[in-house]
Amino acid sequence: MAELKNISEIFDSKTIYRIPDYQRGFSWEKEHLEALWNDIENITESRKHYTGAIKLVKIAKEDIKKEEINQKFDRIFSIVDGQQRITTVLIWISIILQNIKDDDEFEKEDELHSYIYFTPKKTGSEKTYIFGYDYDDPSYNYLKQNIFENSKKNPEIETLYTKNLKFAKEFIINKINKWDFSKKQELFKKITKKLVFDYIILDDSLDINVIFETENNRGKDLSNLEKLKNRLIFLSSLNEEDKKYENLRQKINETWRIIYQVIGMSERFSDDDFLKSHWIMYCRYVKTESESYAKDIFERVFFTSNLNNKITFEDINNYVENLQESIIYWYIIHNPNDYIRNKDISKIFKLYNLKIDINSEQINWLEKLNMLGFKMFKPIILASFFIKSEDDEKTNLLKAIEKYIFVIFAYSQRRSYTGRYNFYRAANRLFDKDTQNIFFETQINKIKIPNLVKEINNWTDAYYYENDFDGYNTETIANWKEIYYLLYVYENQIPKDKLELPEFIKKRWGLEIPLKFTKDADGHTLVNVKDHVFGFRL
Repeated sequence: MAELKNISEIFDSKTIYRIPDYQRGFSWEKEHLEALWNDIENITESRKHYTGAIKLVKIAKEDIKKEEINQKFDRIFSIVDGQQRITTVLIWISIILQNIKDDDEFEKEDELHSYIYFTPKKTGSEKTYIFGYDYDDPSYNYLKQNIFENSKKNPEIETLYTKNLKFAKEFIINKINKWDFSKKQELFKKITKKLVFDYIILDDSLDINVIFETENNRGKDLSNLEKLKNRLIFLSSLNEEDKKYENLRQKINETWRIIYQVIGMSERFSDDDFLKSHWIMYCRYVKTESESYAKDIFERVFFTSNLNNKITFEDINNYVENLQESIIYWYIIHNPNDYIRNKDISKIFKLYNLKIDINSEQINWLEKLNMLGFKMFKPIILASFFIKSEDDEKTNLLKAIEKYIFVIFAYSQRRSYTGRYNFYRAANRLFDKDTQNIFFETQINKIKIPNLVKEINNWTDAYYYENDFDGYNTETIANWKEIYYLLYVYENQIPKDKLELPEFIKKRWGLEIPLKFTKDADGHTLVNVKDHVFGFRL
């Protein structure tokens, strides 16, 4: 049964709250923080603000990991729904308390003990934090050290979620930094007394993971990768008496920590782009369905009736292990010149004994593909990291991919899906370790890298026509975005191979494009097309 409670009633000095492992980390961005800030600002003296629901399930003390829970607390709850709002509110409270002084009517230390932590008297015990994460150590450490304690330590591990916590902290500090004591005190009272929640304690016999999956689609939607973590933890909990499933749950948590650590290192990719490309490589692609990978994952493979029937513990375990390895390769694909210098990535290499089979020439081709765009080739490139082959084979693969993308899409202006189905299937054919699909009873025709290179080149030849490109006119050339890539590659060609622009294009891509290349006195790049001159700044 629900009852309305404000923050001071929710944090009653008798209850502590934990965010369970199947929950995602803190994901609110500026728009969500601004919305809550506007709500708080508009609260009047005579009114309260309904902030949503907080749904809880009671858990036993022995289920809290890595922390001594003081006997002062009567109840411990997992937050099933509402953790983004509650986390934000606690960040507000913490920062206000750090920026406010004691006075006759306001005892800061008492407020800290009401909302942030409890310090046992004369026992030497560590603080018990009233609110925190159960398994997500990077987020919990950041919350304790950099927000609740404001120690300003750099996190040992930075993830996408710790970055979001940091942004929220800076957002709030910027809002109240120049306020006087009375204004901060007024804000504190609004937050603790005027924000009210539907406080709902769920029956612990209910399937909490299913409730989470059903309810946690408000605010910022869960990504499919976040949903998948919950689904796999749910499956791993169905055999609680089996020790190996408990170990699987730990592996799932560790894998998702690594994934979001790596995703937090780069702005070049999204979590669902990774999940989709990985599934296409690892399992399959269905041409006739939109978002077929998500339907496969949630409706055909990872659901209850399949466990120990069509899928086994080993299937899930192998899939999770491959996800863990793949996210490292995914980072290298998108950051080929950076990964060697990245200390956090190096630590992961050492931790999991990963050896990266890539040379400097392949790094250069990956960098070019990052500039040009990967189109539908990410799954193939990801699969190539799992294949033992000669260096020149992988180099030739990247060269063939670059040529296909430039000739077919940049020059011939073909539709964006040209060859998609064929190359998505080729990724699974290249990766698969046997002749049968891992989750579906279909036969796979294996392919090796040299044969795949021939296949890509054949497609390039088949879909290129000399007169396809209609860009030999002033309007199209001026708006041809790939010309920046063409000129960049041309200007960075090996000095001993310095060719005039048409000859270079002919040698590099086999194209006949009547472009002339010069520089003006200011260093601008000038391109002449049929006596029309265009200036570009590279």
